[in-house]
Amino acid sequence: MHVAARTLISPPTRESGKYREQSVAFAAVIVSVLYAPSVWATETAWEILERFGLRGTWATSCDQPATPKSFHTIFVKGTDGLAVREIDYGAGFPIRLTIVESAQLISPSKLKIRVRNADPNWGKTNNVIHEAVMIKESDPKTNEIVRIRVIESILSDGTVLVKDGILKSLGKPSFWSYKCRSAMS
Repeated sequence: MHVAARTLISPPTRESGKYREQSVAFAAVIVSVLYAPSVWATETAWEILERFGLRGTWATSCDQPATPKSFHTIFVKGTDGLAVREIDYGAGFPIRLTIVESAQLISPSKLKIRVRNADPNWGKTNNVIHEAVMIKESDPKTNEIVRIRVIESILSDGTVLVKDGILKSLGKPSFWSYKCRSAMS
């Protein structure tokens, strides 16, 4: 027993040092292989928006044409593959583009997005960044997303638009937006 204990605690030799170096190198390879798939599997903002169910047109009333007070929000994949949010204020107004810079699923029914106004039609607010958290409700039968609501919203200058689901400017709950069917569906 005394001999076995001494063998286990023997001082390092050249061979044991080489073995240790090989073990450390092998462990580094294993760690990089285990973590690499998570880097390769990173979802784009568009993929997250699609998984959440945001593709398409959203409005407080799909039956009515877009207006400055009842605009339509359209989530599409841009030609460059980026996630784009278009804001349609109706006839006589150009559609304004925003780029969805990031998207994060907080839970299956809650999404955080960061968008940047990316269109000269925004005027002074072009390049303003807007972070929002939204919730969704889905049809229990089909599991299709039916409506969304912004519950938190803040601009890059710190201006809070929505806090705890309340529109700061009106002191009322934020509006639900409904998924509009396209003319082709």
